[in-house]
This record gives sequence, structure tokens and C-alpha cells, in this order.
Amino acid sequence: MVIQQLLQTADLTPYLIMRQRLWPECDLNQHKIEVDNIFSTPERMASFIATDDTNNQIGFAEVSIRHTVEGCSTLEVGYLEGWYIEPKYRQKGFGKQLVQTSIDWCREKGCKEFASDCELDNTISEAAHKRIGFKETLRQICFKMDI
Repeated sequence: MVIQQLLQTADLTPYLIMRQRLWPECDLNQHKIEVDNIFSTPERMASFIATDDTNNQIGFAEVSIRHTVEGCSTLEVGYLEGWYIEPKYRQKGFGKQLVQTSIDWCREKGCKEFASDCELDNTISEAAHKRIGFKETLRQICFKMDI
């Protein structure tokens, strides 16, 4: 497996398909807007792609640098925005390698902490996070109201 930073638009179709699988509630145009945002802010955002031996994309990690993060004490925190591995490649260490590449990128940008989140009922993601070394800092339920 090879991990590379997503820098060129040539790889976008399989990447967008994986994004759609991770975030199915988001339409294709919104995915494209978000990917354009990653490309336009390379100092604060990056996407790393995992490929198999035949150069097929099998997963990705999107990372950003946030100014503040709940449960963290520093002002510049590396944040795992999204993390996806195709089902047949899961639990083989590829996700951990993607996260490590993301951590390395954030460390190079000066971050001292690295954070992530998942939905309260996403026990698979929770277990994956804990398996690679994340520690839970808090649980929350957010509310909103249309006015």
C-alpha cells in the first residue's frame, strides 16, 4: 500500500466515490466544493489517499488544522475530518497508516495535539479510533432550532 497526499485533480473520481460512501447525506456538488476547499487551503487542510499494489484508491484521510477543539488545550490542533477505508481492506492496518501520515503532516505544521470525532452511535468508528490510540475526551449532544 502507498499513501500519497492528494494534490492533483486526476484522482478525483474514485476519491469522490469514497467520500460519498462516508458521507452519503452530502450530494456530489457539495463534495466537489469541499474538495476544492482542501485544494485552496493547503497550509490548513490536506487529504491523503491510500492505494493498493495496482494503484487503485482504497481509502483516504482528510485532515485540517483547527484553532480550537473541545477537549484540547492548544490553539492549533490537527483534526481528522474524515477517514474511510474500502470494506475489504479494513482491519489490515491501512487506516492506521493513513492516520499516522495525517499526524505527521500536522506535526510538521507545528501541532502538538491531534483530535477526531464520530457520531455517538457509530460504535465501529469509535472502536477504530480507540484501537489506533485515540482517547475519548468528552461526549456531547448538540441542539439547534430554526427561528
